[in-house]
Amino acid sequence: MIKEIPVRSDILAYKFSIDIDGTIYTFEFFWNDRASTWVWNIRSEAGDAIVLGIPIRLGVLLTNKYKDTRLPLGEFFAIDISGGWNEACVDDFGSRVLLFYRSGAE
Repeated sequence: MIKEIPVRSDILAYKFSIDIDGTIYTFEFFWNDRASTWVWNIRSEAGDAIVLGIPIRLGVLLTNKYKDTRLPLGEFFAIDISGGWNEACVDDFGSRVLLFYRSGAE
């Protein structure tokens, strides 16, 4: 199953809780002006850091290089729905560039 992660660009730093494969995670997103990229932190429901500082990039599986056993078994990836392969900008994460999760059960 593929699940769209509800991201947005109208707020430059935000967090929310989300159920991924039956586990609640806290996702934090913020715009890094120096790097000109959106950055993602994954925390446990209790707020413990799992992976911090993941840059949102197209064409890569965003969490696959991390080996923390608390991560979901599936794959997170970003897509430019315009087909242009342009990285997310400060104002189009959640509109032109979307974030998805593909369950590890597939």
